[in-house]
Amino acid sequence: MARLDNAYSRFIALAKVLLPLAALVILSTFFLISRDVDPTASIPYAQVDVEKLIRDQGVTAPTYSTLTSDGTAITFRADRVLPDRDDASGGIAEMIRLRLDYADGSHVEVVSGMGTLDSGAEQARLKDNVVITTSDGNRLTTQVLVSDLNNAWLRSEGDVQMVGRVGTVSAGGMEIRQSETDPDHHVVDFHDGVKLVYSPQPKEDAR
Repeated sequence: MARLDNAYSRFIALAKVLLPLAALVILSTFFLISRDVDPTASIPYAQVDVEKLIRDQGVTAPTYSTLTSDGTAITFRADRVLPDRDDASGGIAEMIRLRLDYADGSHVEVVSGMGTLDSGAEQARLKDNVVITTSDGNRLTTQVLVSDLNNAWLRSEGDVQMVGRVGTVSAGGMEIRQSETDPDHHVVDFHDGVKLVYSPQPKEDAR
């Protein structure tokens, strides 16, 4: 029994010496390694993040609504609007949804992937898969569409195609504007090489 006690005592005495030495070796190794690390190495990454935040500042899910003099309610929505660095009064919008509700009860809806806003002229220039749908069942597509957010008109820049109840229409340009003969209504005016393929949809049988 005395032999065991002596072995245990020697183990405790040895541990009291070895453990502090081991700790000292570990700490020494840590400090030696840390001397090779440049503490300023992470600063450029921090600067990039700040610059990106400044560059990407904008408004998330904005909504703009107005009522024109002819009674048209215009609603403009986007997922995000960023400031235009090339135009202090402009912005760049992503995933745009535009709706015009006319006084006669009809409406037009427009969606596009992106566009630019001119707050001075109160206009939006939509592009990237512009799709226009009307309440009477017509679907129009174009590459670029200009909308006046102060007046109820839309104008395509370039070719436009329409699929509707009377068939298909292709033209070099199109404008949705107030009718000159009936101010209470709006018309779709095609121009520049208009081509109509007449194929009306059959009417459902009355029952």
